Amino acid sequence: MKRRHLTVLLLILLPCLLIGSVLLAPARVLTPVANLLLAGTGIHVVSLQSVRLGWQGADVAAVTLSLPGYQTDLDGVSLTYRPGELLRGRILTVQIDRIGITPTATEAANGNSDRVLEEQLAPLSRLPFDRADVGELRFHGRREIRASVTMTSAPLLLEARLSLPDFAAWNLALTVQAASAREFIGIARLDRNTGETLQSDFTATVLNDSLALEAETVLNPVPLLSLPGIAGKLNGLAILSEVLQLKGELRLQDLSNQPSLAALTVSLDSPDSLLQVRWEAPELDAQARIHLPLQVRGSASSLLGDLSLAAQELQGDLSMNSGAASMQGDIHLEQLSLLCADPGNCNLAVDSSLAAQRWNAGSITGSDAVLSGAIAVDYSGETAQLHSPLVTLSLPEIQLAEQRAAAAFDLSELALQLATTPALRFNLVSTRLEPGITNLTLTNPQVAGQIQLNAGTLSAGLNFSLDNRLQAILAIDQNLGNEGLGAGSAALTLQEYVFTDSFNLASLVSYGDLNTDLVAGSLSGEATLQWQPGGAGLWQLSGPLTLRLDALSGTVANNFFVGLNTELHARFGTGPTLYTDALQEASLATLDVGLPLNRIDWRYGFDTGAGLVTVQQAHTELLGGSLEIAELQYDTNAEQNRLDIALVELDLATIVALANYPNLQVSGTISGYMPLLLGPAGVTIDRGLISALNPGGSIRYTAANPTSSNATMQLINEALSNYQFEHFDAELNYSETGNMEVAVSLQGMNPELEGGRRINVNINISDNIPALLRSLQASRAITERLEQRLNRQ
Repeated sequence: MKRRHLTVLLLILLPCLLIGSVLLAPARVLTPVANLLLAGTGIHVVSLQSVRLGWQGADVAAVTLSLPGYQTDLDGVSLTYRPGELLRGRILTVQIDRIGITPTATEAANGNSDRVLEEQLAPLSRLPFDRADVGELRFHGRREIRASVTMTSAPLLLEARLSLPDFAAWNLALTVQAASAREFIGIARLDRNTGETLQSDFTATVLNDSLALEAETVLNPVPLLSLPGIAGKLNGLAILSEVLQLKGELRLQDLSNQPSLAALTVSLDSPDSLLQVRWEAPELDAQARIHLPLQVRGSASSLLGDLSLAAQELQGDLSMNSGAASMQGDIHLEQLSLLCADPGNCNLAVDSSLAAQRWNAGSITGSDAVLSGAIAVDYSGETAQLHSPLVTLSLPEIQLAEQRAAAAFDLSELALQLATTPALRFNLVSTRLEPGITNLTLTNPQVAGQIQLNAGTLSAGLNFSLDNRLQAILAIDQNLGNEGLGAGSAALTLQEYVFTDSFNLASLVSYGDLNTDLVAGSLSGEATLQWQPGGAGLWQLSGPLTLRLDALSGTVANNFFVGLNTELHARFGTGPTLYTDALQEASLATLDVGLPLNRIDWRYGFDTGAGLVTVQQAHTELLGGSLEIAELQYDTNAEQNRLDIALVELDLATIVALANYPNLQVSGTISGYMPLLLGPAGVTIDRGLISALNPGGSIRYTAANPTSSNATMQLINEALSNYQFEHFDAELNYSETGNMEVAVSLQGMNPELEGGRRINVNINISDNIPALLRSLQASRAITERLEQRLNRQ
């Protein structure tokens, strides 16, 4: 009997003790109970604080949970339940004010879990509550994430709104629903305070330890440029396309161990099939339009590196305007490949082509230019390097004023570094050069060399050649300051070239009807030019020029010259101008313009800025005597210039011989002067005077008809048959049309006529000098005369 009473008493006291324990120390009792309920979910209750229990609910001030790889702290937890459901391990609702999640150094946090993703997600189907609401969730990782979360089970539905402290104006709303144990569907929305930026509908499928994701996204890219970290680096960039559509597929694998991107496909499209971008910067406005759709494929061996993206083709158009220069053309890119070891180290390779329908650089314009080649870009940190083994540049039409030129170049070993201090280097070889100057023809013109930009200085070393024979070397250094072009210099060397019959000037260059050639002698020179910015937008120029002409011989039109010698020393000046500090020496063995001029020498100087040309002490042998010019000051700004020419002891017999009159013989010498007036319309002579020197001379003229019905002509014929003159005076006038009027006055006698009485004869002679010279030129073969003269040198 007593034992029976004891048993009943224990049955009564045991529930009381359990209830008392729960009431007196609920945390100690509920902790193991909760862990029992959470068994199999991977969640472990570490501690409970300030627990308040009720028949249909409970409140906990703080809870600390342990999850694989994370420690989770919960504040303000409220539970609702029904006693019957609670006994079966189910809770109706969970309300949590705040959750803090901190990664721990466990195996799972380091990606070394032995459980695959599918196993890790399996407990989600056995969550012990119907609904959970989290007011604020904070993830304390490398970057803090804040979110509000609502989750329901059976089936699983997760609704979250996430934000980052660095992106205070941005929010990501995420809704995920489990369609099955392996498949989830959802919607992601990214918006900022001003409106929605992105909406993506996606389906995620989990198989073992991989995740396959398919998404269709509508994106407004304009607000993305205001994201922190982007806005500062893309100043002036604007996306003009308001709506873009993206379709993407990706597969992540080995998510529980070493996550990697196994495959990625993204197709970009828009309602108007264009992606339009504009970049505005000081003195530059650029716009690009990319034709859509554009498809990109890729993969990555890890989520933080070894990313590989590829696109087969990209087409679009580009326009740029910097005020002084502009360009509008098409872009065609093929075989795009992007490789990134990590987000800060990437390499881009592409076969590119840029065709500019129209372009201009100052007053130079062109069309149909094409730049093409294989280009690679390496990006590391803040530095981008572009390089290419070979880029071709074709400029089929270059126009300056009325001149049209063309050119094409190969740019090899191209290297461009974009950093705080840009650097550029490439080798240049021309494959086509057409200067486009009317009537100018060059034989195989070429330019080759290297151009580089380093430490703010642009340098070029170029070699110009004609037919691989005539060579000129140009070296340029230009300082590129922050506020525009700075000081610079150029050095030009014209290597000595020896002209021969086989290697003459005509085989290298010809210009219209000038009909000029050099067949002997040599040409060489060098020049150095320095420049620096001056006031009022002017450039201060300086530097020497030396040009050597050594025994040059050749032809100009129907004239030939032999043995031209001079060594010109001049200087460059601001303007730009070219001037000589002192008079230069020059000589010419022969100049044949119809009249042979021999042993010509003179001194000369010039100043292109002032428009002045000076000639002094000019002397040449002419017609048995000489022609001399004491000084000429030719002012290109004057309406008219005067040139006084002195004729000294010209031989009359030599002069008459030029006319080829076999029935006329003259002896004697004459001297005089001719005042030439040089004007816009041509050359004139006003009252040039010539006189015979003592003791005079003689004229012997045999008339074709000794007898004449005209008594006056009969007397003149008889007088000139043996006329001995003491005075020979002539007045010359020359018009702009080329007509020479000569009034000759003779005083003398014929000893065989009327006892030698004195007879004065006045003769007026008129002739066209250019026509006379042409007739004299036609009487001899110019090339033969030149060859003969050269052989006598």
